[in-house]
Amino acid sequence: MQPYDMTRTPRRRGPFWTRAKVGIAAGLAGLVLGLGASGEDEDALARAEAEGRAAVEESTEREVAAAREEARDEAADAAADQLDAAEAAAAAQVAEAHAATDVAVAEAVEAERVAQAEAQRRAVDDAVAQALASRPASGSGGGSGSSGSGGGSGSGAATAPEAAPASSTDPRFGTCGAANDAGYGDYVSGVDAEYDWYQDRDGDGVVCER
Repeated sequence: MQPYDMTRTPRRRGPFWTRAKVGIAAGLAGLVLGLGASGEDEDALARAEAEGRAAVEESTEREVAAAREEARDEAADAAADQLDAAEAAAAAQVAEAHAATDVAVAEAVEAERVAQAEAQRRAVDDAVAQALASRPASGSGGGSGSSGSGGGSGSGAATAPEAAPASSTDPRFGTCGAANDAGYGDYVSGVDAEYDWYQDRDGDGVVCER
């Protein structure tokens, strides 16, 4: 016995009225002809006809039931295919909604970060402006005091030499990040000499903002 080929398309069954009834009808016709030729009585002929009709009706009922069952199976398969397609479409919509939500959350986080950075920059600018406004003008008091004390002294004693002024600039670092890590900054253009050591990337006149 050869194995069944699973790739072969099954042959559709013909209409139910073309199957077993044909054989039964042929047998019934042969029986009637045989009885007529042999001269049997009419009762036997009637019984044969009744048996033939019963066989035809039974075969017909089986064929109808099989056709109904096949139709139900096909309808169930079609419904299952539709359900699978609907589930796949719903899953795709859910995935699309999740992706859109992720994008919206990322955009909101980025907007908040930018807003915070802008607020910090403005706060630094305000602090620098306040510091500049409260800083006394350089060289306003030191020179007058020293000249007055020197001119008014008539004792003739030698005055002690003034100590060399300490360096008024901060240590120089390779980057503003290194300066900030060491606790130095901010440096304002035209006010702090350290401003010229570093690059003012945003052009606001202040470098090494903390």
